[in-house]
Formats: sequence, C-alpha cells, structure tokens
Amino acid sequence: MKKSPNSFRDTYGKLKKLGLKMKLTLLLTFTAILALQASDSYSQRAKITLQLSDATVAQVIDEIEANSEFKFIFKTRAVDLKRRVSINVHEENIYETLAAIFDNTRTTYEVDNRKVLLRKRKKVPGKRMSKPSSLTVKPKPPQPVPQPITLDVSGTVVDADSGEPLIGANVVEKGTNFGTVTDLNGEFSLSLKEDAPILVISYTGYKEEEVVVGNQTFLEIKLTEDATG
Repeated sequence: MKKSPNSFRDTYGKLKKLGLKMKLTLLLTFTAILALQASDSYSQRAKITLQLSDATVAQVIDEIEANSEFKFIFKTRAVDLKRRVSINVHEENIYETLAAIFDNTRTTYEVDNRKVLLRKRKKVPGKRMSKPSSLTVKPKPPQPVPQPITLDVSGTVVDADSGEPLIGANVVEKGTNFGTVTDLNGEFSLSLKEDAPILVISYTGYKEEEVVVGNQTFLEIKLTEDATG
C-alpha cells in the first residue's frame, strides 16, 4: 500500500522534532555539568585560617562568615551554638574546618557552593555519640628557611724561612669582604661563606698567597719574602 505524501511529511516532522529535543537535552545536561563544576570551585579553593580558644560555635561561625564568602544556613535546634571549642587551623579548606567543628557532634554539614547547610544528625540505633570538649587542628608547621652553609677555619701565618709568626697579616676570603688579621701569635680564625672557599693572605714585604681551603679546618700558611719589594 502506498503512503501518501502527507504521511511522509508527518514522519519527517516527528524525526525533526525528536532531533531538536535531543539537542536541547544535551545542551541542558552540558550546562548543568558546567554549573556543578563552577559551584565546587570556590569551596575547593577557599582557605580558612582561624585561631580561637574556648569560643562558642556561634562565634566560630561568625568568624568564618566574616572572613570568607561562606554563609551558614541552619535551624537553631540542629546546632548547639553555645558549645565551646578551641580551633586552630591555617590555610585549610572548608571541609577540614567543618570537620574540626562538627565531627562527633549532633550536627552534620553539607557544602553547596558558598552555602554551608547544617542539619541535625540522625540517630543510629545502638550507637552512642561521644561529646567532644574541644577540637583543635594544629596549623601546618612553617617551612624551615635554608641557612647558608658556613665553614669555620683557623690557622697560622708564618715566615717560610724562619717560621716566625707574622703579626697583622691580612686573611681574606676571595670574592667577599669577609676577612681578619693575624694576632700576636700569627694565628687567625674565620667563618667562610662560599661553597669552594679560597683564602688570600697578604703581608707587607711578602708575596701574596692564595690557598684553597677544601675540607680543611686548620691551615698553616707560609709566606715568602718579596725580593722585588
């Protein structure tokens, strides 16, 4: 049996409408996914810093709201606002902060973008809930600041021929302004800053010497007279 032209047009129209509905469905689904991702972005990246001792839960909530974009929504019978806690968090996310306040209490929490929903916890038959006296999350310890490596060296500066100590000889770390002079016994001590330190020793009437320190901590330096001086 032949189908009339109107029948073909009706079928084509239905398919066309179905294709449009599928496109709209995909568009709405994609929009919803983007909205969910956007809603999580603030709660994931926001950081909370609190340092409160023996404060009420109400005071902690006020402090969070004052220093962030989070807003708490709850019924007063769901939260013990007068309960006292001590909390110390540094650059923690909202989830860790809420856990420090409400874990093991009668209150549960849920984060929806910038809204924090507090509800009364449902009782589990046969299970008793412990009541915390105070909750503290220790702040992350500060990262140690690397200290410059120093090497303490000492030694003597003497005449190469006689072995007599040279008083007032200049002992300087090459490439720096760190230096000292020898004492009445020709002795010196110096803290070196460079990774591969070299000492420059000079004395009037003697040739200047450069000494590679390496891992040595005591040096016996002998200077020879400058025949051209």
